Amino acid sequence: MRRGPGLAGLMKGREQQSALSAVGEQMEADKTQQATALLQSLQTALQSFAAKHRSRINSDPKFRQSFCEMCMAVGVDPLSSSKGLWDELLGVGQFYNDLSVQVLTLCLRTRDENGGLLDLGQCLAQLRKGATREVSQEDVERAVECLAQLGPGVSIRICGRRPLICSTVEARSRDFSKPFET
Repeated sequence: MRRGPGLAGLMKGREQQSALSAVGEQMEADKTQQATALLQSLQTALQSFAAKHRSRINSDPKFRQSFCEMCMAVGVDPLSSSKGLWDELLGVGQFYNDLSVQVLTLCLRTRDENGGLLDLGQCLAQLRKGATREVSQEDVERAVECLAQLGPGVSIRICGRRPLICSTVEARSRDFSKPFET
């Protein structure tokens, strides 16, 4: 009959386990340090790109859309905060905040005429009349997405092939203990 490991064998097993744990922690620390360095270099590269192309990002809606898509692809949201890095560099967050206020104002002003369903093309035409920057349909869609963070009430819905900005209050079910119906 074979006996189990003795005291020396148990001690050696514990030493090996703690050595493996130390190596694992060191590897994890190295990976974290490498990821942090990579993120910092990416942030620096995006900052320099944004600073270099600031005027084009602010004036050209297609370039602005491409810049936002590039940022989102690497996990950076340029619209995440109006007081963040991108707003300091570009004013992009503030642009969309201002645009979302204009869209909401237009929706509320025309609600009696259209029942809260404003055609996106009509909205865009109205916004372009008084705009200092060129505004695209994608800009309006992003502005409406910013409003969606405030809760249900303003969204884009497709009716046929026409995109409409819906600014109506969601219907409640007959059971008032249930949430809004969508």
